[in-house]
Amino acid sequence: MNIYNIYGINLYPTYHIAVSPNGKQVATFNADTFELNIYQVNSLSKTHQIKCEAFNDIDTSTKLIWSLAISNSFDIKQMDNEDTCFETLIALSYFKDIRIEKKVNFGDEEKAIKAKNATTLIISTRHKTRILTAIDDLGGLVRFLDDDSLQSHSVTILVVYVNGIAKASLDINLIGWKRLRLID
Repeated sequence: MNIYNIYGINLYPTYHIAVSPNGKQVATFNADTFELNIYQVNSLSKTHQIKCEAFNDIDTSTKLIWSLAISNSFDIKQMDNEDTCFETLIALSYFKDIRIEKKVNFGDEEKAIKAKNATTLIISTRHKTRILTAIDDLGGLVRFLDDDSLQSHSVTILVVYVNGIAKASLDINLIGWKRLRLID
């Protein structure tokens, strides 16, 4: 189902692109096939595909509005040894556009978007799995913030959604040690 505005622009694009805050990585997402890829800017011909089981739980019976973000890469320590490895987080947010189905006033629309099919997935590219966060039930525009030298152990993400702006910080040491709750 494609819906176009009066200028012929598709209101539900299939392809989404995000650039990391430092400009070194690019993520692409195909909303029709759920194909998620990461590229290094200095080597765009090499693709790193991310397959996540959480995609299987997304209800595609109605059109969804998507937003994509990618964090900077960061080093994490392995739990079983002192080796470090690279990790990058992907934020994939979606919500159902209820204006297509019925006309409602703005107040009702706010409640419906939050209550119906609104989710932000934070995906570990190293573990290829979803990380549970405080922003899971919010769907909106997502953005990872640039690294903060005062908080070198965390990654911060913003979600701009129908009721405001939410901010979540993730401790990268816990991601490496799998202490954050990962979902397959």
